[in-house]
Amino acid sequence: MFNWPYTKIAKYYAIFIGLVYLPAFIPSHASQTYYSYLGGSLSETGYAITTDNLNNIYITGNTNSEGFNGFEAISNKIHQNQNCFVSRINLEDPTENYYFEFAGSGRESCRAIAVDFAFNVYVTGETQSADLPVTTNQLYGGDWDAFIFKLNPLGKLDYASYIGGSLTDYGHGLALRGIDDVFITGETWSNDFPTTSNAYTENCVIINICDGTEANAFITNIDTSSVDQFTSQYSTYLGGLKQDKAHSIAIDFDGILHVAGETNSTNFPLVNQISNRLKGKFDGFVSLIDPNLDSLNSLIFSSYLGGNGDEFITAITSDVNGNSYLTGSSSSDDFPTSQNAFSQRCATGNANCLNSIINNQHSDIFLTQIINNEIAYSTLLGGSGDETGHAIAVDQLGSIYVSGATNSDDFPITDNAIDNSCNNTNPCSEHSDSFLIRVDPLIDGESGLTYSSFLGGNEIDNALGLHINANNNVMLTGETYSPALATDPALDHTQENSEAYLQEIEIIGIGNWINKKSKPDPKSEPTASALNFFFLSIMSLLGAFLRLKYAR
Repeated sequence: MFNWPYTKIAKYYAIFIGLVYLPAFIPSHASQTYYSYLGGSLSETGYAITTDNLNNIYITGNTNSEGFNGFEAISNKIHQNQNCFVSRINLEDPTENYYFEFAGSGRESCRAIAVDFAFNVYVTGETQSADLPVTTNQLYGGDWDAFIFKLNPLGKLDYASYIGGSLTDYGHGLALRGIDDVFITGETWSNDFPTTSNAYTENCVIINICDGTEANAFITNIDTSSVDQFTSQYSTYLGGLKQDKAHSIAIDFDGILHVAGETNSTNFPLVNQISNRLKGKFDGFVSLIDPNLDSLNSLIFSSYLGGNGDEFITAITSDVNGNSYLTGSSSSDDFPTSQNAFSQRCATGNANCLNSIINNQHSDIFLTQIINNEIAYSTLLGGSGDETGHAIAVDQLGSIYVSGATNSDDFPITDNAIDNSCNNTNPCSEHSDSFLIRVDPLIDGESGLTYSSFLGGNEIDNALGLHINANNNVMLTGETYSPALATDPALDHTQENSEAYLQEIEIIGIGNWINKKSKPDPKSEPTASALNFFFLSIMSLLGAFLRLKYAR
């Protein structure tokens, strides 16, 4: 009755469909496998985290202490102000650990970190020190200057340079194209920021704007192999007539730069845009730049992202297909969400998010995926208080992770959470808690939230840095005031003042279709039913089994 080759194709297709969709509905569970404080006797904050291909962990941030407990410092602290630190941690072999401080006579703040396949480490941030141990001829200027430094595999300083003009410049984000090939983004208030002839914008948009009163974003490529020279193949301003700040940068496999931040310029440069106007006082922006193209051609996509409130994009990443993923905070009641969103409106319970932001300073997390210059997935997520997404990552299966801070006791939590209460004993409104969420953009509606958990203790906690390691475990860093969180073993069990920390969470399974705790969203209208996909998976596998059993 049936042509056997075609039924064989159908059989294998049925198996494929079943195996692809069924695991999404197997409830997952999570466990905290490691937690250690990182710090000394004073205060610390961890801002960014990454790992190498041997699962060494690298954390950068700020410290006011004379070294860290559990580490022997490579570079001894010589000043009393806030300085930068880099810690390398190997959970299997402590002899691989190192601790490095980048210090001058002023204050430093480290914001972003990356490591190449040769185990060199690259860090950016900003400084008020005119006497940093720089290796290049680039001079310090202004109240704050951005900087970059590179550590070799032994944790020794190989390269360091100021980045900026004669006024204030901040380095916020960093991405690697290869060994010694670094892109930095941030904000500049200088009208003499160093740019290149192939820049999208060589000069500040209106020359008298970059005079200390308004800022433009910048994107700069730096060659750190030229140890004694500041060498750049691409450097540009990006912005309009008002204030523009870039907070994060990623680079995809095609070498395209993904840059994001916020703007209140009504003439921010737009190309193939999603939104063509500034809707609030501040909107987020996302721009894609091809640094191999000259001048105006290098900006291949650029758009506002926001609603009638304020949006701030804090982090961006990209996947192997060049898609963009963004997170931050929104106070808009019309933020652009997709039909398959977890929630299409702000979670205040009020009719108008704008009224809430005026009266209660409310904002929600947003998570947005952009594919081919269009929004493919976009959702708001939060409780009745205030939330901010600080970091974002995408795993190999396409699940999206966001970490940050919330002061909502009713923040949506899944049953597989490692902690389902905010601050344990204190109301969240008194002491904000850190959180971790995981969203599958291919699963519609509330079922797409496959993991959500509080992460902190009974004091203030904030998850600022996030990374997915080679084992698909979630690595986190940030700032905590909560005692008694460290696991055994840990590098440091002592909590003094505010501490940086290292936290590792293992999530096994990719679904949480059953028993999810969250507030219903009457405005959310999923485009497909998770239940239909579940039964499709079961029936596909059953049909394939019967075909194998009874086929002649």
